[in-house]
Amino acid sequence: MDTAEIRQLFALLLGFFATLIPGLAIFRVMPNATNLPITHWLMISTIGLIIGGGLYKPRRWWKSAIVWAMIGTGALMGLLLYIYVRALILPDIFLRIEWAIGLLMGAMPGMLLYKYWF
Repeated sequence: MDTAEIRQLFALLLGFFATLIPGLAIFRVMPNATNLPITHWLMISTIGLIIGGGLYKPRRWWKSAIVWAMIGTGALMGLLLYIYVRALILPDIFLRIEWAIGLLMGAMPGMLLYKYWF
């Protein structure tokens, strides 16, 4: 592996954990980490994704940082809103695959921006 591949792997891992850990804390999967409000967790996620996006494509770091922040933070917000609205409509039935619907709906603006920007 050369340094570019290591940098991109580090950026992907940073982006993964910057989305995963706040997501687990927001949905109270990690019970000890719920001291912070949702807005703080979203800000932590956004900052981690901006750094990861900037590391992934260093020549166009500002475009990549904006896109990664939109994808990750949008995915968390989309999942959060989908679960709240879904719990109001049908609280008894929840399928295992339904979390992907909220993630994709939230991440779609960032994915479209990535498609047309790069």
